[in-house]
Amino acid sequence: GIEIGLRSYIYHGVTTICPSNIKIGNDSFINYGGLLSAYSDIKIGNRVSIGYNCSIITESHNLESPDFEIEIKPIIIEDNVWIGSDVTLLPGTHIFEGAVIAAGSVVKGNVDKYCVFAGIPAKKIKERKIKQ
Repeated sequence: GIEIGLRSYIYHGVTTICPSNIKIGNDSFINYGGLLSAYSDIKIGNRVSIGYNCSIITESHNLESPDFEIEIKPIIIEDNVWIGSDVTLLPGTHIFEGAVIAAGSVVKGNVDKYCVFAGIPAKKIKERKIKQ
């Protein structure tokens, strides 16, 4: 049920939940292991590289709710993004074009275009300079 573009791959061992909510562009890949939990939309652009054992999770719980009501928000990854191994993307994350997420990071919210984010929680550590 995943909508997947030309020359894009999902390698062995990636678990998908609600695959019909996942759209992947052209020339992108998701490496071995990991989780795509798509209770809401997961949109992955063109030329996106996602490392080993990454989790992309569209659902969480409201900590302020007495019964931990569920919160579901989409995740968008724009074109030309590199996500290192063992990264977790939380509900509502939007990674703009050309960004890099360092291995082991946990991301929630917006990631600026052509910037490098790292840490838990992930924060901007520098701008990405493209050499021609």
